[in-house]
Amino acid sequence: MIGVATAEIAKTWESARTKGLEFGKTCAEWEQKLGAEELLGIYKNLAIKPSDAKWWVDRYWESTGIKKAKQERRVHRDEPDNFEDIRVLALEMLRLGFKALEKDESKNLRQLRNAKDWAMAKLQSKLLQENVHS
Repeated sequence: MIGVATAEIAKTWESARTKGLEFGKTCAEWEQKLGAEELLGIYKNLAIKPSDAKWWVDRYWESTGIKKAKQERRVHRDEPDNFEDIRVLALEMLRLGFKALEKDESKNLRQLRNAKDWAMAKLQSKLLQENVHS
């Protein structure tokens, strides 16, 4: 069976430039019969780049009206972060950072407290932007 697949794929690969969809169809049919792993060996023996064969297979399926499902680029993406969780974390980070900087005697304590107050006000008030624009 592999010999028949090799012969058919080799024959259609030669004419792939002019009859690419036929090559894609042949590869698609044999992929269903043999599986992708077996085809990789055939492609290797015929010096066909698997990416080229896959491209023609995809073109063939598209020509039949079957489109390949798009793979999401960020497969490990979770649900969007909740802004409230981020805001709480930012407040905690601000408090811890302030305590560390407060111990540094080279910092102007008054400016440091003003910066902390400003940042806390920005993060604590959800309606700050609405109040400013109203």
